[in-house]
Amino acid sequence: MADPVSITLGVIPLVGGAVRAYSAAHKKFRSFCRYSSSVRRIRERLEVQKQIFLNETRLFLRLVVDDDFEAQSMLRKADDAMWTSSKLEDALRDRLSESYSACRVAFTSISTTIAGLQQQLDLFDDPDVTTQQGTHGKTDRLKSGLRFAFNETKCQELIDSLRLFNGDLARLREQTKEITEPRPSCAAATCYSQKQLPREFASFGTIRRAMRTLHQALMAVYSTSDAAQLRHLAMLFVDASEAEGKVLTTLVILCYCQKSLTQANLIELRVQSQVQWIDSGHFTPSSSDSSNSGQTTSAPKKRRRVHWEDDIKSFQDPPTPESDLSFETPAEPTGLVSCDLRQSKDLCSDLYHGVRRGGKSACIGHIDTIEQFRHSFFPIEGSEPCRSVPAPDDFVSMDEILSYPVESSLSIPDQLKLARSIVSTVLKFHKTPWMNEYWRIQDLSFVRKGGDLSKSLQTLHLGIEINPQSGQLQQLMGEVESSSDAESESPSQAMRGAMLEYGVRNVSLFSLGVVLLQIGRWGKIATHDDHDIGMIRRLALEPARLGRKYKELTLKCLNCDFGFGDSLSKPRLQEAVYNNVACKLSDMISGLDIEDD
Repeated sequence: MADPVSITLGVIPLVGGAVRAYSAAHKKFRSFCRYSSSVRRIRERLEVQKQIFLNETRLFLRLVVDDDFEAQSMLRKADDAMWTSSKLEDALRDRLSESYSACRVAFTSISTTIAGLQQQLDLFDDPDVTTQQGTHGKTDRLKSGLRFAFNETKCQELIDSLRLFNGDLARLREQTKEITEPRPSCAAATCYSQKQLPREFASFGTIRRAMRTLHQALMAVYSTSDAAQLRHLAMLFVDASEAEGKVLTTLVILCYCQKSLTQANLIELRVQSQVQWIDSGHFTPSSSDSSNSGQTTSAPKKRRRVHWEDDIKSFQDPPTPESDLSFETPAEPTGLVSCDLRQSKDLCSDLYHGVRRGGKSACIGHIDTIEQFRHSFFPIEGSEPCRSVPAPDDFVSMDEILSYPVESSLSIPDQLKLARSIVSTVLKFHKTPWMNEYWRIQDLSFVRKGGDLSKSLQTLHLGIEINPQSGQLQQLMGEVESSSDAESESPSQAMRGAMLEYGVRNVSLFSLGVVLLQIGRWGKIATHDDHDIGMIRRLALEPARLGRKYKELTLKCLNCDFGFGDSLSKPRLQEAVYNNVACKLSDMISGLDIEDD
């Protein structure tokens, strides 16, 4: 137990003394402020610092006091017995540890500074006594004395000192709390090796590799086919999922005819990608006339499972919402061999006829890649084999979606689901040709579903031009420029300069933060302001429609503030983004934990 002398010199009595000093000084300045505008200004500034101090002291006491009610009671009662409690002093000394001495200095300095403020008024008679005596001459002399003798500049310097001391106390308290409590980064490091991660996250690495090779496969086939001179737009839906080594996704191909860039044939497909043992001889076409034969020289000899470096063990799957894009795992009929589409002279025609021939379980054909991925193509049940797209109204870019009145067409859970879907999209498709390092809201598109905006948002997809040629392709998705355009592939010179100036740590996550900001505001940030990173960060600090937690997630992405470096190719940072953004959004959706900012 602490002795009486140490209690007197302890932090708790000093805190109580500072509280009493603030109250006395505030009362004194309030009495004099009627007689001097200078005193009134100082009194107002002192009142602000007093409240900040009381708030900080309340938080400070909660480090050792059992409940907040007891801390408030101590602040209201200057003679509370807890101000001399040796038990409380010992607990605070143990909690503060090496910061104990610094806190004692800070509270002592606060009391000394407040005493300096009161000395500025000690030279004058008590205004309450002067008023009671009813002597107007004394009142006039008081006003005159305050006008000439009261040093407002000196008082302002003391107020500034109080502001600095309040800031020092806040930092000491925050540091003490961070030091004494388990570090988040240490907990995350433990979870990295021991925590059961959702299968969804563990599948992202496989999906990225599969989608990267799918792009390579499409580019290779179209570059050697007779239709190479035509325009082709591939739209990859972000519903990609992985199960038992097979990656399933939805792909739409638009084949533009030579006469028009606004009319196109549309083919909807389901793509199954998996690692295969592929005979190297398959990469040399046996003949030039086998494009539509429907037969290959031989079937795959052996299937091989490959374990990749950035895969992470997964356990139980989290529940996932139903989607209009759900699809059963296709399987090739026994005894049949799919067509090797690498030898196709007109891939669009072969896919079209394949959709017309078979049901959803009939494989139209496959494309093998040198990375040993086999991409098999299947029809989508219930979709028309091939239909004309007469107008851009079937597809809409996300910046147009943001122009819709959100209050009448979209619920808050739907907005949060959209945000979560985009976070998963970044984790699935970053560092692939489907999503550039620097991407914008115009790169995200949807299929219009009549007047039902919530259903439209379930069709999120990424679009690229296959085998691009010179010139620009007017895409059907809201007249958005092709993602192969140079401005979409990399930041502009102005943007690069702004990123360097403001210290953008990760371009992909910054782009994600900008999109999350626009969802939270439900409004597009003007294109010409994209490079104004300062403005974007200021907007992100404003109260968010979707609540404080959503605002914090947005800031984390903008600042790449996850504690695991700035390279999204590292599994640790990917996991941190998934846990701290995607999972937090899922929690908000489940509990609608979106309190006002």
